[in-house]
Amino acid sequence: MKDAIKTIKLKTILKQDNFFIISGKNSFHKSKFKENFKLNGKKNIFLKKNNYPDVNELKKILFKVNTHKPKFIVAIGGGSVLDYAKLVSCLYKDKNINYSKLVKYKFKKKLKVIAIPTTAGSGAEITPNCVLYRNKKKLSIHNKYLKPDFFYLNYKLLKGLSKIYRSSAAYDALSQAIESLLAKKSSPKSRHHSKKSIQLILKNIRKYLRTGDKNSTTKMLNAANLSGKAIAITETTAPHALSYGFTVFYNVPHGHAVVLTLPIILNFNFEKIISNKNKYKKSLRKYNMLFKIFNVKNISQLNRKLNSIFRIYRYNFKQRKKFSIPKILFGINERRLKNNPVDINKENLKKILEKVRAK
Repeated sequence: MKDAIKTIKLKTILKQDNFFIISGKNSFHKSKFKENFKLNGKKNIFLKKNNYPDVNELKKILFKVNTHKPKFIVAIGGGSVLDYAKLVSCLYKDKNINYSKLVKYKFKKKLKVIAIPTTAGSGAEITPNCVLYRNKKKLSIHNKYLKPDFFYLNYKLLKGLSKIYRSSAAYDALSQAIESLLAKKSSPKSRHHSKKSIQLILKNIRKYLRTGDKNSTTKMLNAANLSGKAIAITETTAPHALSYGFTVFYNVPHGHAVVLTLPIILNFNFEKIISNKNKYKKSLRKYNMLFKIFNVKNISQLNRKLNSIFRIYRYNFKQRKKFSIPKILFGINERRLKNNPVDINKENLKKILEKVRAK
């Protein structure tokens, strides 16, 4: 399974028949696939409406897919669309799904998935991970059968993407690569992917966010793909664990939600490492590797460099001073917290969130 995913050419995609498309309204129309795919009215396509993957919308997609009975799924969009496609590929034809226990579901691939990302961000086209919300509580699901079978990358699919979503996706890719490199589960292979991803992002992100030209967009797509390969091995850590509440309750775009806490958590982690070097020897080595990649000497310089990147396009979070800390901590993913390079508890998280509010 781990080597099954491959790139696929556009001509090969368009030759397929009996497919079902999952996309976002804007993603599908801007991608120009509408002119290429032979649509059967509205029967073999679902255009999602939610900003994040929600169980009720997933049920609607499954109903249409079960009715159409396709041979494979074509997912055209951002991380939410790709997550829907992954779940549908395994839940297809199952009429007795217990969504409250989906994390323990016995996944099995029933439909092949062609993943076509329209953002340079999550790397979801390469990962066996997905997210689903039930009653605004996040379910993080990891299973080898969720990994798409093919992916297609093309810079043209990102044309017309608004700056807010371009920046959100780019910040997500950078955060994923950093978190993966520092994660407890990191390995030589995942760190290699993280390093390559970060290097590509640092060289191209400013031009990508300012001009979105062919070269920088292509490089950012590859960087996001590499960050996806990294988290497919390691998963993410505390900044991602905290991000989902900002998105669900305050509609902060995912990447911008992650970077609200990323520099603060990086600093928290490093201070704890320095205070107990014997316990966190491996984590210290990973931080030193990160400093080298960013060409900085210490944590202060690293965070200054990160903040200079995040200032290229900073999301205006109007409720920053008065968001509810209990809401952000609602249903937080304990698995992600355990993957953080140092021990971190709820009291630590409250203090981190208080610092976010104070900025």
